Amino acid sequence: MAQASEFSGTIGTRGALYKKRRDALVKSTGGPVVVCAAYETGPFRFCQDSSFFYFTGLEEPGAVCLIAVNGHATLFVPQYASSRAQWVSDALAISDATALEHGFDAVVALGDCCPGHSIALQGCEAQWRELAACLTDLVKACGRPDGSTKIFTDLHALVAWKLCKLVSGLEACLADSRPFIAQLRRCKDKEEIGLLYRAAELTMQAQAAAACAIKPGVTEAEVQAALEYAFTAAGAYPAFPSIVASGKRATVLHATPIAINIGQQDCVVVDCGACVDRYCADVTRTYPSAGTFTARQAQIYDAVLQIQEHVASLAQPGYWLRNDQVPEKSLYHCALAKCAELGYAEYWVHSISHFVGLDVHDVGDASKPLAEGDVITIEPGLYLPQESLGVRIEDMYWIIKDGAICLTEDLPRDRKAIEELAQSAFE
Repeated sequence: MAQASEFSGTIGTRGALYKKRRDALVKSTGGPVVVCAAYETGPFRFCQDSSFFYFTGLEEPGAVCLIAVNGHATLFVPQYASSRAQWVSDALAISDATALEHGFDAVVALGDCCPGHSIALQGCEAQWRELAACLTDLVKACGRPDGSTKIFTDLHALVAWKLCKLVSGLEACLADSRPFIAQLRRCKDKEEIGLLYRAAELTMQAQAAAACAIKPGVTEAEVQAALEYAFTAAGAYPAFPSIVASGKRATVLHATPIAINIGQQDCVVVDCGACVDRYCADVTRTYPSAGTFTARQAQIYDAVLQIQEHVASLAQPGYWLRNDQVPEKSLYHCALAKCAELGYAEYWVHSISHFVGLDVHDVGDASKPLAEGDVITIEPGLYLPQESLGVRIEDMYWIIKDGAICLTEDLPRDRKAIEELAQSAFE
């Protein structure tokens, strides 16, 4: 890669998408924005920073994207030792052609050559030399009539500290870009909805696999293995640690599956999600280990389903996930009111919803009302530790002009349909 490469020509569809997002970001902030990639932290699967991926589509560790006020986007890439090719996949390397494909105007070396095959947060400041030089120019321009008053960033704290040591006056010019980024990421475009549908589809398949594995004597860990096999076989991976919890453990919200045998008449909460091309799903079902619910389990299950259906019927632009000042238009308060109406308010312990997207608990300002393009979960649950009984139902909903579309509608929720699915384990 050259020290600096300028590009010209027509960018592709993907590049145009990322450029559109970057242009929207600088328009909303009114100043230049620095978006930083994640860093490799060990011998585990690398996970890119979600916002960096949103604006670049790149998985490169340690890279930095600088978006000027005029929309000119520069990609700063670490310089690596030649031995890197022996350690990591070629897919991690960024070529000039890849940069052009993703809509960048220039690609520049981040700084001096790194001694190994990855850039380290604790590395020397020289690794950020070229970026520091560019930021120095931006600091000089801050406050001038033709410049910006702030430089918006979401830099890693350690990188920001190093750059502030290298660039005089930088700290006073820095502003937080995350609120602007979160607002942009809330509204999902058609491509994002397609990826979320795909993640939801794989998650529904995994839920079906879990249902087929659940029966008395099987361990929670075995059920986890069955559902996560569905992810791996499709080239996906878990969006978060899968939850399989039976009996009293079903009342623990984030119980980790263990090698404990599922009981004869347990409710088993299965909360899982596939991650496909970085987009996440989050779906929960509760299954009877015996194939049918007991009378008490059925009573609690039906109540949870009624609450979910009630909230889903209300979800639309203008409602809030939670708003204590306007409870009649707060999904949380509407869910709680329905729960109280059914006589189960004492068993409610968590919120009703969260945003979902590039992160399973996606960014977004919940103090603002729902709007078209939001994707949320609706996940009521009732938990009775004294009865070793917990039930949760969770689905994903796409907010449209006059309501909400369930992205996971094809996975059974009705109690009888859940029992039929659970009975497949005994066939």
